[in-house]
Amino acid sequence: MAKQSTKTEREYNLTGSLSDNPGDLEHGEVFLRFDFHRPLKRVLRGWLNDKTKLEFSIHAFRLLKSQAQLGYYFGVVIPMVRVHLKEQTGETFTTDQLHLFHMMRVLGDEPIFATINGVEITTFSRPHVRSMTTKEFAEMTDVILAYWDERGLYIPPPKKNTNNNLTDYLEDD
Repeated sequence: MAKQSTKTEREYNLTGSLSDNPGDLEHGEVFLRFDFHRPLKRVLRGWLNDKTKLEFSIHAFRLLKSQAQLGYYFGVVIPMVRVHLKEQTGETFTTDQLHLFHMMRVLGDEPIFATINGVEITTFSRPHVRSMTTKEFAEMTDVILAYWDERGLYIPPPKKNTNNNLTDYLEDD
């Protein structure tokens, strides 16, 4: 039985079994074509053709932000902002504080407050960086870079073919 799990993105959870025999299809049934089907077939070999009932989740494929993007944001942008603010204000801020500042001030995301069992929590309407696509994450980073550039802090753009760690941006003297 299919069920829709969210309003914004369709996701369906289905049950069924695996078979590599086209003759096993009954009227109205469909087959799925997978990328990298040979390695997948090896991985799933134990379930193939044994009629074990399995659960499948189906949703649209989206590229999620990459490790290089995360490395750039948390390993280059945040440290450079931290040093800049220390030089300007004398204060030191944590990674979480700077990230929340970017969400609220730079990106204009209003905090949403809620109380659960007497504990006040804060969330945001913007997707968490964990669930952003590569495009959403790049757009967020572009806005943050422009914000700091207007305030005298040039942060170099991400470098291709690197992990975008701070050491990738240090120059030899």
